[in-house]
Formats: sequence, structure tokens, C-alpha cells
Amino acid sequence: MKKRSRLAVVIAIIMATTSLLYGCNGNEYYTKTQTVFSSSIVASVKILSPDAKQIANEMISAVECVGEQINANSASSQLYSFNQSTSTEWLEIGEHFYNLCLSSKQIYDKTNGAFNPAVSPASKLWCVDAEGINRYGYGQGQPDALPSQNEIDELKASVNLNALETKTEQGKYYIRKTVPTLRLDFGGVAKGYCADLCAEIAQASGVKSALIDISGNLVLVGKYYDDGNEKDWGVGVINPRREENSSRYVCGFTTSGDISVVTAGDYERYYEYQLSGEKMRVSHIINGNTLIPTSLKIDGNEYIEDTIAVCSATVMGSSSMLCDAYATAVVVMGAENGKQFLQSEGLCGLIFTADKKMAVVGEFDFVSSQTLYQTEYECI
Repeated sequence: MKKRSRLAVVIAIIMATTSLLYGCNGNEYYTKTQTVFSSSIVASVKILSPDAKQIANEMISAVECVGEQINANSASSQLYSFNQSTSTEWLEIGEHFYNLCLSSKQIYDKTNGAFNPAVSPASKLWCVDAEGINRYGYGQGQPDALPSQNEIDELKASVNLNALETKTEQGKYYIRKTVPTLRLDFGGVAKGYCADLCAEIAQASGVKSALIDISGNLVLVGKYYDDGNEKDWGVGVINPRREENSSRYVCGFTTSGDISVVTAGDYERYYEYQLSGEKMRVSHIINGNTLIPTSLKIDGNEYIEDTIAVCSATVMGSSSMLCDAYATAVVVMGAENGKQFLQSEGLCGLIFTADKKMAVVGEFDFVSSQTLYQTEYECI
């Protein structure tokens, strides 16, 4: 991997592998951007409303409230305490933490484990957690060795989300783990959950138009207004296998408002591992069933790069939380199964694979300025 500057790395992370707004330079929009979750997430809102400043502050406060409960890296959060504890007793938690647990269990079941917020021990084993990516993905070198099958097998009981139980009693929220080593990380769903909270605030406040961006999870509220003229929103999808001097975007499309757009992929948070003279991409997205990064597969007794792996999945729908989780699940499922899953859920999606294949689910109004999806990818 080419060495990138720290600034470039920070920008890549906060844009979070997903779609970018182009346009939105109207003077009437009020913009507020703030780091939250101990600076690990950037919340940015652009609002068109007479009360925009007050509404923006309310949105940011709502996101911060979520972070106080479920920031896995903050010693003061309820999630941190839950992860550090080996107790199997019931623990009272906040509403946001509970909602994320309950929703995650439902999504885990619906995706047959493709979305699994309990794989953090496997992420650490593969050195694709935050510490590992900072060391190898944005630095130099590689781990001494990749995990053995025995090491992976030892984690399987710890990453089973069925070991998480939830209940409510007298208006209070409780969870417990039946396996003492269970640990949770809502990185694949919390941004979408926060974006939905902000969208609810916008709708309750009668906001005319807004762009909500929670570290790349987009919610587009209403139409986009340019000098008073009503327009559709423009969205660009980052090229997941960008060559030097090629376009940053693989495609662009327009869409009306009240929609969320989320992308998951293997092209920002990864490191390269050299084995037998061959370099392999080791992605941060872990297959919750095999506990192997989605960019790899086993050939005999060795890991090799999976040349047909999904390298980017964009999902559009009314719930940013579901789009967030489903985008990750599609990367795990693979192109064909992911396509069928999105179709069954009635969602729109764009799926790109490492061998330059592309699947389109639903209707998209592609713009002519980004055509790499036509010239570099084969539609399947």
C-alpha cells in the first residue's frame, strides 16, 4: 500500500468509504460539523430552516447522547463496561444502547449472521481493529503471521450474538451475556442509527431541506435548493479500485430526498500482507460465520486473496441504520447473494467486486459525468 499522509488518512476515515454530496453551496444552508464519540466520528449537518442553528445543535446533542452510551473506546460508556465485564448477570442500560442491541440481534438473524456486531475479537486477532489498522494500514510492516484455524476456532463461542439477551421491565432496559467473553462493537450500525435520529429531528421540526452526514452515512431530507431552485440531490460513489490518475468516483446518480445512502467497502481500512511473494489485501470487514476478512479465502492450507469478493456495496433506503448494517452484510454475503437479499428487502443497491463486476439493484438515475461503471465494470 502506498504510504498516505496522516491528513489524507483522517479525511479518508471521516468520509467513511461512502458517497459524497456535490453541489450544496447555497448560502441559505446552515452548516454545523463536530467530532463525536471521542473524536472517532464526524457529524455534519446542512440545514435549510429559519431555526437551523437550534435544530443542528439538537441533532449533534442527540448523537453525543448515543456516544455516551455505546462508544466502545470510552471508559465511561456503558458499552465499554459491558465489554470489560465477564459477568452474566442482567445489566441496566440506556435506551440507545438497548435499541442497538435489539436491532442488531434482529439484523443478525435476518442476514444469517452476515451482519455481526460481536466479531471484534476476530478483528483484533486479524489486526484489523483500530489499533491494527493504524499500525499496518496507515503505517508500515505487517503482522508476523496470519491467524491459524485453531486460533479462529477458539473465538467462535465468543462471537455468537445469540449469547446476547435483552429485556425491558417497568420502563427500564436490560441486557446480559450468557458467554462471559462476548464483546460488542456497533461500528457497523451506530452511525446509521444516529443519522436516523437526526432525520427524525429534522422531520419533527419541519425542516425544508437537509443533508445529514454521520461519518459518511448520508440522509437526504427533502429536495436540494440552489438559489431557491428545487433540485434532486447528487451523489457520487467512490471508486473502490481507483488507479493512479483515475476518477475518484466510479459512478454518480441523482435522487430525491427522504432517503439514506450508505456504502461499505474494503478500500479504506485494510493492510497488505505478503505471503510467498504475493500481496494480499486484509480487509477490516470480517465474515461473521468464518471469522475471516471478506477479502480473503482459504486455498488448501493457505490464505489467498478472494478475487471475486465484494469491494464496495452501496445501499439506499428509508432507514439509515438498516442501510448501514445491510451494506456490511452484502460485502460478507458476496455479489449474487447480496443482490438477492437487497431485492427481497425492496432496497436499491450498487455492488462492485474485486474482479470488476457490478450488480445494480433497483432503479438509479446515473449521471453522465461518472462513467467508470460502464467502461471498467461488467454488469451482472
